[in-house]
Amino acid sequence: MIALNFYVPCNLGSTPGAEHHEVYRQNVELAKFAAAELGVSTFDIPEHHFVDMLNVPGPFVMAAHLAAQIENVKVRTTVAPIVLHDNLLRFAGEAALADNLTEGRVEIGLSRGSIDYEARRLGGTMARSRDRFQEGVLFLERLFGERDVTADGEFYKVPEATTIMPRTYKERRIPIWLGSTSRDSIRWAASHGFNVVTTSLREPVELLRKQAQWFHEAADELPDTVERPRVDVLTQVFVSEDEGEILRIKERIVEKQVAQMRGLLVGAPRFIDGKMVNQGGGDEVTLSVEDIEESVLIGTPEEVLEGIQLREQLGYNGVSLDLFYHDPGFDSVMGSLELFRDKVLPGLRGTQADLPQPASR
Repeated sequence: MIALNFYVPCNLGSTPGAEHHEVYRQNVELAKFAAAELGVSTFDIPEHHFVDMLNVPGPFVMAAHLAAQIENVKVRTTVAPIVLHDNLLRFAGEAALADNLTEGRVEIGLSRGSIDYEARRLGGTMARSRDRFQEGVLFLERLFGERDVTADGEFYKVPEATTIMPRTYKERRIPIWLGSTSRDSIRWAASHGFNVVTTSLREPVELLRKQAQWFHEAADELPDTVERPRVDVLTQVFVSEDEGEILRIKERIVEKQVAQMRGLLVGAPRFIDGKMVNQGGGDEVTLSVEDIEESVLIGTPEEVLEGIQLREQLGYNGVSLDLFYHDPGFDSVMGSLELFRDKVLPGLRGTQADLPQPASR
């Protein structure tokens, strides 16, 4: 059966600042339900700063907190923007500490980053982010796997031999996942033996098909001595039997995506008081519910089941369930999870054969 992962973004939304702790408490409660009732294999933890969405400025703190309360589930940074971590020595040390505290359940997901608003405030830059990203990923892999590391790259320099302490749990190589969506970035990741997490926010299923194809073509070219990497897909999910609720959720997603797209038209999304501002005129961006129909899994249990099965047929090893993108209330999310358990999960277990899963890097 395709692996199920659970996205834990902790959107603060309109929650008053004095009650932000409740957002995190509720996210932990939902994660516990997903582990116990859905059998999810991984918690996906994003990283963002200064914004009310996906608000986990310390992903390893959240990883250790979840792992201390929930057994047998991996914790993955999905994704940590490398542009926010100029000092990868510190990042690697924090990852290794979390790996020991969780007894080997940490996995690292990295991206180039996308919001210049964050990067500038943390002393980074989005300039040449692809080159910085690729150099940083290879450097980080060395820090986990080698001792007395030096580096003299364009972006990362360590003139004196340095060994990360503590070492990773039982000296293992922490699996690294790269958040990639384009052909070149997916092929680069797979050709270097890295796992990939991809997504499709508003494009049709054909893009998901191509993304899986790009990955597997590159993975097929790896030598037999390299363990085959995996590819997962992050998807917005909501299960309901109320057609009105389904439409409201889709409309909310469209509203948020339009705000983001308009922000990108002027160079970067704008934020006031941590909230994204919808910039630009009405004619600059056109997006409708119909445009996102194939890229999200929002619908009846039968429709969501069919969408997950399709993603497995396309060659994905896992699907990460994001029930928070549209900012529903806690009770709505819990109701959706219960419907998933009762009416989607039995179909997945009953109609899908257990597939051999490629080992993580």
